[in-house]
Amino acid sequence: MATKQLQAAPTPTRPRSTNGVINGTQAGTGDTRIVAIVYGQGQEEIVSVFADVLGKPYRLASGFLAVGNEDYGTVIGIAASNAKVDIESRDESLVVAINSHCVNLGMPPDVDLSSASDYEFLYTESPFFRRDLSRFIAFTLGQISHHETLITKPRTYFISTTFPDVRTALSNLDILSVGSDAVEIRVDLLKEPLPDGTFSSIPSLSYVGEQVMLLRQRTELPIIFTTRCTRENGRFPMDNPELYYQYLYRAIQWGCEYIDVEIWLPEEIRRKLFEKRGNSRIISAFHDFSGTFKWPSPQAQSIFEESRKYGDIVKMITSINSMSENYELEYFRSQIKLNNPDGPPLSAVNMGQLGQLSRALNTVFSPITHPLLPIVAAPGQMSAAEINGALSTMGQLPKKNIYAIGIRATLTRDFAPSAYKDRAAIILSSSREDAASAIFALRSLNIGKIYTVGFKAHGPLALGVEPFTSIESVQRVDQPFVIISALPPGKSHLVQPLLRHFSTVKRTGGSNGVGMGKIFVDLANGPRKGDPLAVAEQNGWTAYGFADTSAFTTVETLRLLVGQNVPYSFVRLASGRGLC
Repeated sequence: MATKQLQAAPTPTRPRSTNGVINGTQAGTGDTRIVAIVYGQGQEEIVSVFADVLGKPYRLASGFLAVGNEDYGTVIGIAASNAKVDIESRDESLVVAINSHCVNLGMPPDVDLSSASDYEFLYTESPFFRRDLSRFIAFTLGQISHHETLITKPRTYFISTTFPDVRTALSNLDILSVGSDAVEIRVDLLKEPLPDGTFSSIPSLSYVGEQVMLLRQRTELPIIFTTRCTRENGRFPMDNPELYYQYLYRAIQWGCEYIDVEIWLPEEIRRKLFEKRGNSRIISAFHDFSGTFKWPSPQAQSIFEESRKYGDIVKMITSINSMSENYELEYFRSQIKLNNPDGPPLSAVNMGQLGQLSRALNTVFSPITHPLLPIVAAPGQMSAAEINGALSTMGQLPKKNIYAIGIRATLTRDFAPSAYKDRAAIILSSSREDAASAIFALRSLNIGKIYTVGFKAHGPLALGVEPFTSIESVQRVDQPFVIISALPPGKSHLVQPLLRHFSTVKRTGGSNGVGMGKIFVDLANGPRKGDPLAVAEQNGWTAYGFADTSAFTTVETLRLLVGQNVPYSFVRLASGRGLC
């Protein structure tokens, strides 16, 4: 992690939380409590990186009792040795505590700090994945919501990593996850090696935490955390329900987007997990392998009602004996939709070869497999290609028109949405038409003043937009957070003086500063004079080029065109540009 240049900022007033949703992603500030980062020995720099991602100033404090109302809008860093003293006595309505632990210092983290914190961020010092931190902090603080996006899709899928060690899957993960909307980590299938050459009967929280960290570092998809029991085709024992709570609650602390909770667990445990789920979502799961379960029975309705009590998604999986039971399931599904229009979505499939029709017809988190996986997670699982083939045969994949989507995903790749709030931006363009998408993207992030070069905005675009009219007007502008060039290739070099000018603006540093967090996006494609991206990087900007925005455009277009996810990293890999 490189030390960031910092700028001083006045103590802000307490922000208000907003709940606007743009394209399924919350545009508001989410959790407005003071963010306190607990850091390990020699890891003070992680506090400045958290602050930089959030676009806030930061300071180091002696403990949680030293944090007060005057710290709203400031990220607080507290050494682990000090945090242990008073973390449990903190005002939870005032402070959200995040235990950041570098695994290079050893595992597991301090057990008391882990259990007392609201969230826990596990990371590697080298390499350090800033995008992992950006995703973690934006999700846990409620600034983004994958679930809100997914529940609006006509079909969603997830793939299960059935490896004993996720490291085995990482090299193929981009290929494995094409078409998936989430990745499931089957904790019960993990095999933790022991010093004597055997494997632990249950993988430790330490081992599981590292596995989740490794998976999250390599995928942009939401993670489903599952501890499947022996009765439901898994390997976790059923004699200690409290064990499930320990693992599932820690998954919430680790920022897993979905937590699979089996309904055989005691109601008290299911209720506690639901109440303490934060921004994670609960999949309330039921599996029946007996072959005696019937969809038209009162039992099926009773199980759904019990599942929905503490579930954001209800999952019901059964074994069947005849093809007709697929049609019984479809009738059950239609009645659930009719009688529970505002209830949790139902994901229901029949297992085995006889149940494959139900897998094609299910629209909510259909479990899929892939030829590169060592085993299928359940009997009868199909790949995304096989399901799409079946849907095409049945006429369920209608023709759609293609349309392109602007640059918001690029802007939030390394920074939380809140980092843009009320900050200044500069857009260079030869026409307002070319700049329109950039203005829309910035406004969706609650940007402050937008300054323009080369064009004047009119009508709705002009709100909050001011043109530069002279060198003096440029010099009066405070440090911009982002510069976007929509100039054609032949003129793209004209942005370089601005990049150099604002990189030389002197700012005060120290523990009370805020990271510069400068972002440059060049939308030009084709031969050009000079190299604006290189100039930007040499002057301390986080730079993105046409390859980045093009990849995100492909990802978003495919998502809306065919309703399926293609990872950004896979698009970059397939285009020959490699991963970055």
